[in-house]
Amino acid sequence: MLKKYLWGGVVIFIAGTVFALGGVGGKKGDLLSKAKAGDADAQYMLAEQLEMTTDPVNLKKSEFYYWLKKAAKNGNGQAQNLLHDIDAEYDRKALEDELAPNGSQKLMDEVAKLERQKRKNYPLIKEKLFKAGTLGNFSALVKTAWLFGNQDAAREYGVPFHPLKACILSVYTNNRYGDLNKDAMDVLCSGIYYEHNAKKIDGYVKRIEDKPAKIWSILENVK
Repeated sequence: MLKKYLWGGVVIFIAGTVFALGGVGGKKGDLLSKAKAGDADAQYMLAEQLEMTTDPVNLKKSEFYYWLKKAAKNGNGQAQNLLHDIDAEYDRKALEDELAPNGSQKLMDEVAKLERQKRKNYPLIKEKLFKAGTLGNFSALVKTAWLFGNQDAAREYGVPFHPLKACILSVYTNNRYGDLNKDAMDVLCSGIYYEHNAKKIDGYVKRIEDKPAKIWSILENVK
């Protein structure tokens, strides 16, 4: 039931959207302005953009959920339907048990608080994301993949822009969590996961699967 709701419903909802952590320049600024002005369609589109890197465990405290509720209240039918599904099915404990192993949700809760601050401490957020990723936290793995795969985010968080690392992380996360990350993987591996690179990517993924605690040192060696 959990997967049917969260990944059969929400992921289909965002299929085809492109997420840009930290913004997509003027376009996101325009969208945010329209959303703040009460445009229900803009609010729904903004929620779409935010969803892909929203921590499922903290979903109801997220910007995604905030804008989804706004869009639903202002009459967007798609937002109303999705909000109804989420409110009917959301179970924080079940999500934490499935997606936040080894007590890693504590770190992600700290990340959530840091991300809500006006002046973000990007190095500290990155440090906590990496620690949670080492522990196998689904959301941390997804977010760090987007950091490596987006130039603006990489610059803000102080990581190298490295699409190949982003793809490797996405494939590992997808393998570990049974296709829950497939849409993000398809975006981040687009144009990268082809015959010449596939064996190399799968090799790094296998090394991480064998020694997950060494994930960042293994990725450090990716050229």
